[in-house]
Amino acid sequence: TGVRTATLPVRIRSGLADLIAALRPGAVIVAGGHADDEDVARWAYAVRTSAGPLPLALYRRGDGETSRAAAVRTLSSSPGEATAQALALLDGETVLSRPPRVARSG
Repeated sequence: TGVRTATLPVRIRSGLADLIAALRPGAVIVAGGHADDEDVARWAYAVRTSAGPLPLALYRRGDGETSRAAAVRTLSSSPGEATAQALALLDGETVLSRPPRVARSG
């Protein structure tokens, strides 16, 4: 898509302010469910303290998990849809979180 990205572990906050100043991100997406919620919250707080109120989204952070914070969006679990939503987020558009699809048996 031509978007410049950086992958950062949420457990590392040392030097984060300098990195944020150098990268000047347009949005932050927390991907995966390996880190616990407390680590993610502390990391996101450190990012927003350094960069200001950036759009923040979650991608594949659990089964249908929804954020308690209104400012945090949950991206679709589909890579294609999530990419489109992330690009919309960068463009300042409203990204609607979709409820998880429930498989129906029968």
